[in-house]
Amino acid sequence: MDLSIPILYENKPVGALTAEQDGLYTVYTAACTIPGVDRLRLSVYGEDREAYLGLMLPDGTGRLTLRKRLTRLERERLPAPALFAAEEHAVFPELAATAQAEPPEPPETIPVPGAGDVFWHAGPDGTLYAVDGAQGWIAIPEARANVPPEARRLLREIDGGKYLVFPQ
Repeated sequence: MDLSIPILYENKPVGALTAEQDGLYTVYTAACTIPGVDRLRLSVYGEDREAYLGLMLPDGTGRLTLRKRLTRLERERLPAPALFAAEEHAVFPELAATAQAEPPEPPETIPVPGAGDVFWHAGPDGTLYAVDGAQGWIAIPEARANVPPEARRLLREIDGGKYLVFPQ
């Protein structure tokens, strides 16, 4: 899997991100020159999402560089196809316009318990646990959950807090 995409800064190409296979790993190498910038949090962008890759730091020659080795499982969180790389959480009006042009799908209704349906037990890490008949449930605080936006349909309010609720 060889890849070469531009690194954009303020909507202008300033470098390149390449990827090549090295055994079981994919090695991502990024290099760019941005005057006055001493570090850059680099994300990879696809048509509809972004994934953070790492922090680009000075290499002593005036360039910012990053080298990252990812396993197949780590690589799956990156968008496919990757279109470009840029600063983390950068706003690209062209992509935002196409994303807003499509109407959002209505959330799927999943019968998960809410606050009053079952008795929730708190774990030491802030996670809640419950049993509803034969079904076990786990509720992860929204602030700690690292889940894709499409999983937000599982969001429930329990005792005034927002939790993502999953069957156990």
